[in-house]
Amino acid sequence: MKGFIVPHAKKVLFNWKHLKVFIPEPDYLLAMKCLAARVDTHDKVDIIFLIKTLKLNSPDKVFSIIEKYYPKNRIKPVTQYFIEEIFEND
Repeated sequence: MKGFIVPHAKKVLFNWKHLKVFIPEPDYLLAMKCLAARVDTHDKVDIIFLIKTLKLNSPDKVFSIIEKYYPKNRIKPVTQYFIEEIFEND
């Protein structure tokens, strides 16, 4: 996870006496998943779910979200291909 976690908005899911559980916003999860873009995992299914949840209709909108959290030079070619392929097959 090192290198993927950046400052972001989060909500408190549980706030108990000795435990506070936070959840990130869906756009942040999408950015993290896209940056990782691991082929042999559930990343593709998760990314598709998040794209639908956020009602995104183009790769450019996905890249805008990624760039909201990460510098453009961190977006690998595999990530670009991964996202473009999702929209081509939709």
